[in-house]
Amino acid sequence: EDRILVAWLVLSNPTTTAGDIREYLKGELPHFMIPNVFMKIPSLPIHPVSGKLERKQLPSTIDQPEFIMKLHRAPARLPRTDDEKRLIDIITQVFHEYNDPIGVDDNLNDIGGT
Repeated sequence: EDRILVAWLVLSNPTTTAGDIREYLKGELPHFMIPNVFMKIPSLPIHPVSGKLERKQLPSTIDQPEFIMKLHRAPARLPRTDDEKRLIDIITQVFHEYNDPIGVDDNLNDIGGT
């Protein structure tokens, strides 16, 4: 079973992107602690009696990919050679939860690799 680190965010600034958050976290955390996926949600699911977070109510990256935030970076540079195309195809299969196009200049850490 593949595991990924997910951050569920309730943002006060709607213009904040996953790329902004990732850049900030790069200066605060080791790379292996930076979430692979950022999910923007309207509010945290809090239990009405206990006041605790209801983790099982958080959206799933597989079942609800519409919550996944995009990095909003420069357009992906397309592969020019057969080798680059094969590599991009493999990376796309591995990082299937990442829903931005992957280009030859992308950093694997920025799209969820460790």
